[in-house]
Amino acid sequence: MAALATTFFVPIQKALEGRYAPGNWLLSTAGTEPYFNKKLILEKKLDPADVENVAARAIAVEPYVARVYTRGQLLAGRAPVDEFDKRVIRSFNPRRSGDLEIVLDPYWIRGTTGATHGTPYNYDTHIPLIFMGASIRSGRYYSAAALNDVTVTIASMLDVEIPSGSVGRILSEMFNNQQIAATQK
Repeated sequence: MAALATTFFVPIQKALEGRYAPGNWLLSTAGTEPYFNKKLILEKKLDPADVENVAARAIAVEPYVARVYTRGQLLAGRAPVDEFDKRVIRSFNPRRSGDLEIVLDPYWIRGTTGATHGTPYNYDTHIPLIFMGASIRSGRYYSAAALNDVTVTIASMLDVEIPSGSVGRILSEMFNNQQIAATQK
């Protein structure tokens, strides 16, 4: 995997300084997500959406940047919706995510050490999922499964109440006939 230089966010800082004024526009970053200085935006009486858009345009033209989403765009549901976008939308958390969601080209990471698992590409979103036991029919299953399916499936196998707030589906295709009957009680 190739790595991007530590100067990854410099185009955003320069664009915001050029448009508005010098200042500490970025308070923090996590992976490829910048967190803007909300206090500075408020002091300068700027529209946060305008700041996001200026920053998004600045980083979108950089090498190795595939897509950029603004916080406002994701909160309002204005992102185009193909399978790739759906993955970005599902990973966005309004309380914790940055002000931009920047997706790099496949196999590119921002840092120079370590690895990440935060991209919407297939190589980062597919995980091995193995169930074993007397109630499990041996074989490989190719239907889609999400991480939130694990909790409801295990609860079903243990014949306990599915945890409140769980939104997954029971992976019933892997159960033998007796277990399927038990899960449908």
